[in-house]
Amino acid sequence: MLRADFLANEAATHSLSPEQTAAFVERLKTENSGKSELNLAIELGIEEDTFTKRMTAVYKKFAQSYPELATSKGRGKLEKLRACLTRKYNGGQDAHPTIKEIHHNIPLAVPFEKFVGREAQLQKLHQLL
Repeated sequence: MLRADFLANEAATHSLSPEQTAAFVERLKTENSGKSELNLAIELGIEEDTFTKRMTAVYKKFAQSYPELATSKGRGKLEKLRACLTRKYNGGQDAHPTIKEIHHNIPLAVPFEKFVGREAQLQKLHQLL
């Protein structure tokens, strides 16, 4: 399943409105990871406040499935949501790795939630195998 299809499926599973789905998919696209909410709002043709409100509603809906989102604030919510969805996309809804499971050569200063965005490389690797 392509990542875009996966995100659309997750939006439907969590009963997002069409407007929330558009904001969610745009925010979670790999190529948009470094973009500000203002830039994403402009791309969607809406105000930044509107985009922020839609994403706040998205986080609340996803927090029902991923309780760790409820304790996060600001950019941390986005990073945790991205990490949760990446784990599910890569093979398991309930896969919650702990620090002990992370390979020893990844520095502890880098939170494992931020170690995402390699979907294309993984897909190519799987094709080569």
